[in-house]
Amino acid sequence: MMFFGFFFLMVLVVIGILAMPPRYHHHHMMPPMAMHRDAMPEEILRARYARGEISHEEFVQMMHDLHAS
Repeated sequence: MMFFGFFFLMVLVVIGILAMPPRYHHHHMMPPMAMHRDAMPEEILRARYARGEISHEEFVQMMHDLHAS
């Protein structure tokens, strides 16, 4: 009887995962820029800084460059 309860729980977990919208399934496998195709340049720059891809100095310079143009 306990096996049935565990099996039922696993079936519910699998159904829950499959019922999620597709954007949650492989979000971590997408290239970073593919997630931000429609994003504004400032948002992309903030995301790159938050991920540690650029230094603070590069962030400030790039923001300055974006606002200067």
